[in-house]
Amino acid sequence: MVFDIITGGLLEVKDFVGDTTQKVGDVTGINKLMKPLRLKDKGDEEAEDKDATNITEHARRARVKMRNIFVKPLGSFSDLSILTTPKSDEDKLFLESALKDTFLFSYMSKAERSKLIGAMKKTSVESGATIIKQGDVADYFYVIASGTVTFVVDDKDVGEGTEGDAFGELALMYDCPRAATCLAKTACDLWRVDQNTFRKIRQKHLVRDLSEAKQAIAKVKFLQGLDDHHMQLMADAMRLQHFKAGETVFEKGSQFHFCILKEGHIKTSNVEIGGTKYEDHTLVPGDYIGERCMTSPDNLLLPGDGVAVTDGSLFVISRERFQTILGDLSLEELLAASLNRKALEFISVFFALEAAEFDALATLVENHDFPKGHVFMKEGKKVSPTLYFIRSGKVECKAKKGKDGKILSEDGHFGHDLFPGVTDVNAKVAAKETITATEDCKIGVLTLEAVESVVTDLARLSTKKKHAPRLDGVGLKSLKKHRILGAGTFGQVWLVGVKGDKNPYALKIQYKRELIGYNQVDGVLREKKIMSSLDHPFVIGLLNSYQDEQCIYMLMQLVQGGEMHNVIYTDTRDGVSEDVAKFYAANILEGLSHMHSKSIIHRDLKFENVLMDKDGFCVLIDLGFAKCIRGRTYTFCGTPLFIAPEVVTSKGHDTGADIWSWGVMIYEMVVGQNPFYDGYMDQMALFKAISRGKFNFPSDIILTKECKDLIKSLLIVDPSFRLGCYGKGLVEIRSKEWFSGTNFRKILNKECKAPWVPTIKDAFDATNFDDWKDLEKQKKKLKPLSQKEQAMFEGF
Repeated sequence: MVFDIITGGLLEVKDFVGDTTQKVGDVTGINKLMKPLRLKDKGDEEAEDKDATNITEHARRARVKMRNIFVKPLGSFSDLSILTTPKSDEDKLFLESALKDTFLFSYMSKAERSKLIGAMKKTSVESGATIIKQGDVADYFYVIASGTVTFVVDDKDVGEGTEGDAFGELALMYDCPRAATCLAKTACDLWRVDQNTFRKIRQKHLVRDLSEAKQAIAKVKFLQGLDDHHMQLMADAMRLQHFKAGETVFEKGSQFHFCILKEGHIKTSNVEIGGTKYEDHTLVPGDYIGERCMTSPDNLLLPGDGVAVTDGSLFVISRERFQTILGDLSLEELLAASLNRKALEFISVFFALEAAEFDALATLVENHDFPKGHVFMKEGKKVSPTLYFIRSGKVECKAKKGKDGKILSEDGHFGHDLFPGVTDVNAKVAAKETITATEDCKIGVLTLEAVESVVTDLARLSTKKKHAPRLDGVGLKSLKKHRILGAGTFGQVWLVGVKGDKNPYALKIQYKRELIGYNQVDGVLREKKIMSSLDHPFVIGLLNSYQDEQCIYMLMQLVQGGEMHNVIYTDTRDGVSEDVAKFYAANILEGLSHMHSKSIIHRDLKFENVLMDKDGFCVLIDLGFAKCIRGRTYTFCGTPLFIAPEVVTSKGHDTGADIWSWGVMIYEMVVGQNPFYDGYMDQMALFKAISRGKFNFPSDIILTKECKDLIKSLLIVDPSFRLGCYGKGLVEIRSKEWFSGTNFRKILNKECKAPWVPTIKDAFDATNFDDWKDLEKQKKKLKPLSQKEQAMFEGF
């Protein structure tokens, strides 16, 4: 079992493929089943140059060496103060020129860059001085003001930098070891800035802009009533545009956008709509234009000109972005969805659902017109369970035993009593009363099929929210250690048993002293809380937790089938067939959906953090980076190969970052290599490739159009346009053509057989894990914790 939060890196697990004679479905053996995409030539092993390898092969081998990355959170917004140092106009222009084409700074607004330049400090070094030493943890990003710097890698000169050149950019992202030694060839003046300052400026501007955008949207009349979820999506998609006095802000006949004036004044002129000319008008903060374009089915052009009277700024969202957020709903339907959500929360049959599921269900209610006299259901007749929301008009509900019929009108609902106990989407239930429209009605309809597309398992309806299973009666002393499954920086993972219990468990042991030393105390407390809240067959859960003077302990289910990485990548092939990839992708999506429904993001989704259970199903593990969020979070973390662009560029991220990582996993499953890593590039080059988002499908791999379309829609740089991040969320993903024929409910309930099932000898079989016997008798001697340090783990 691999837990990166313990190891600080990757533990290799044996490449276990089970019994190759085992029949699975109508295919024999894992190698036939997986349909290798790119078989290695046996002649390669006999080649004279055994080190020679192509990019594809090198990429596969190199990927396992990449470790995950984590930067300590900055803290509260009120603590993000920035110190500035005075600079001449000449210095400012010099630094602006040096920074504008640098990768990270190209994603910053002009205001952010200006703030960063203000925070940079000048330092001087003598000729021969070591500015940076290879292997040391990064501290600053530098711009050479004067002089020459020599770059040395492994005692070899690899280049020089002179006035205007910059180096150390990766140091602004996380605490990485320096890749080169930087020596002052001559006396040098250097401008520099540290990681914390960069992150504070970035986060402060982004948080402020997002908050102000939400406030501006809330004041727009035709958007009032929009639920918080869609308001957040819209605020995320808005861009702040600055303008100067006298500048033309918008021009008649150009593309229409929706704009909200934040500050400044704009004079509109030459306005003509529908043949009617309008007087010149001055827009002031809070005014908005472009609502006609947002609500009209036609692609309209601007009807007039706008020139800035003063300096200022405005929030802008394009028609395309706006409609992407709406999905296939009209604005009217989206506003109605907000009312749907509120109604759904008060219907008892849905009490077990999570907030994100209510958001999705609300968008699936479809409005229909019904004439007077329409019969929705007849008492005793079987109908498909359907929930109805009355928008306008009236209906009568009448049972034979009742004396008088009950009249329901606007904002009423009916049909909810047909759902309890239903587990099959094709089920028919006898109506308990006759319901008839007494006048023409407009009614929102939520079908059973739509409900299943969100909840996957209809058995969840009308049940109380379950608490995650626990072994509260099991004490630490009742656990018996069998063997180590993994070991790393902070501790070990043991295979353990419980007296009187035949089931095996995994016990994660971490040393308090080392958690404190690596600033991981808050992270491990958060991990424990999150694991305690999860209850899903495809996500690792917490059964119990303990602590003593030296360590903390987490007791979990044992997942015995080994890492998913070793199913996807073997000694004979890279990747699996589309059908197999589809099964695993759906399996992982169900686990991810459970986490996202609780507003929890994983933030380190990759093959090494997915284990195969005894039945061959995927289980998400290692929740050390997981976080419960409302809106965005800004901590840089994850594993480079799977990190989303918005994490790389510090724009703030949410559940969309997990969807990107999942998309990368699908690509690797069907192609057999990473979409952005060529096997040779350094980490900064990889981050640049991810941020550009450009990738290709190899010509020697045959993939269906549906598979390619899904991957392309997942690996979109801007999360506003990424599938699953807008409209109906994950429901949009499940409904993609590639997944047609995939029964998510059967996968969730393990009612179908997995493509590959590991061979497990007995309940305590650990042959899928490396041999760590040499560590079993070793004990660490660490400095005892003070009373204050022990208090840091209070509540664990």
